[in-house]
Amino acid sequence: MHREKQKVQATDLNFLIMTWLLVIMKLQKLFNVSTYFTRPYTSQDKGTVENRIGVIRRYFPKKTNLIFVTDKQVRYVEKMLNNRPIRKF
Repeated sequence: MHREKQKVQATDLNFLIMTWLLVIMKLQKLFNVSTYFTRPYTSQDKGTVENRIGVIRRYFPKKTNLIFVTDKQVRYVEKMLNNRPIRKF
């Protein structure tokens, strides 16, 4: 029986993670922004983030050029999200 050769890609994840974090840190400094990550292995956080992105997309659909979004518009959406009734389980 003939077996095909398998190609294997081994990667040092620590190196990739550190490289990614350095890129994030440079972007934070360059644009003067904060970055937040969900907790690892906590799927409910990721669902919440995806839900909020969906709600924001109601105000700013995909392909909206955010350069033309005013601070007033952002504050309005922020106010709407912060005062939105939330069903608690």
